[in-house]
Amino acid sequence: MGTTILFGGTFDPVHLGHLETARAAVTTRGADHCRFIPARVSPHKRNVQSTAAEDRLAMLRLAIAADPRLVVEEVELRLPPPSYTIDTLETLRRQYPGERWIWLLGADQLTKFAQWHRIEELLGLVEFALLARPGVDLEEGLTTVEASLGGTLGKTTADRLRGSVVAAPLVDISATEIRRHCAAGESIADYVPPAVAEYIATHNLYR
Repeated sequence: MGTTILFGGTFDPVHLGHLETARAAVTTRGADHCRFIPARVSPHKRNVQSTAAEDRLAMLRLAIAADPRLVVEEVELRLPPPSYTIDTLETLRRQYPGERWIWLLGADQLTKFAQWHRIEELLGLVEFALLARPGVDLEEGLTTVEASLGGTLGKTTADRLRGSVVAAPLVDISATEIRRHCAAGESIADYVPPAVAEYIATHNLYR
């Protein structure tokens, strides 16, 4: 088989920062593809109302259409909610035996990483690639991971993550800000691909 980057999130909406990050991860980690995995219901956003899955899916497909290295993976939309990473991985491993998986982990997730569902099993199933985030102290987050997991597991995990940082551009774009621009009737041309901006306008999303 090959090597595949896995990029999970709500993608509400997908934006240029997501795309640049995915391309950088594919290049720096020598992967064949990056699979975008839109969450049905994120365990970290259970009380947040997301845009309908079919709209998020359609925007993703439009955003990646020109790059064959980028793929949309619908597995979490088919699984019962919430969308736990380990359930996603176990499903993909059955579908694509022999594939090497690398999960993109944003630095903003580090403070909660030890609480991820079945975290010890998860660490044995997949490699992680750590993404720096604007305004997030990487080392502080890694220290939290080490302390929260504790012992040898905590130190080993923090060291693995420390050595897995992806050399990706720090693009300061957030889906939250894009939704605010839309609600205010402001242009989002600098933040999303043209086809996504057109889809948002045509379907009157985020107003």
